[in-house]
Amino acid sequence: MRNNLIHKLIILLILVMVFILEILPNGAILNFSDGTNIIKRTYSYFSLMPFGYANFGPLITGVATIILMLLIVFAIFKEHEKLFNSIKVVSIIGFAFSLLPLLLGINYYSFIGLIISVLLLIVVILVFLYKKNVYNNSNKN
Repeated sequence: MRNNLIHKLIILLILVMVFILEILPNGAILNFSDGTNIIKRTYSYFSLMPFGYANFGPLITGVATIILMLLIVFAIFKEHEKLFNSIKVVSIIGFAFSLLPLLLGINYYSFIGLIISVLLLIVVILVFLYKKNVYNNSNKN
């Protein structure tokens, strides 16, 4: 039981780090052209500016991170398989949308975006490992 709590707290800590990175104004990138030069502007993942210019990934990733943090907090207090299935699905969605700016081109993907994607991938792996560990332990009893 204690290991399960530590596992959930580690996931929550990683999600808090992701959230902090998403708040920074350097995560989402938009490139504008004045005819001869390309002007690069950076925004927070929660800014509506990239969303308005069809860069949907950052905002949806930010929302998925918040939902994941809430679900993990609920999971700390209540162990339920459907809850962890939701966590699994939302973590995959968050990771997938964190990669979406790459479809616009590498110029739309920042180093902070890369760190966010890597941390979300770690969360996906930890969630699957947790699920496997809990499932294996329940079969042994």
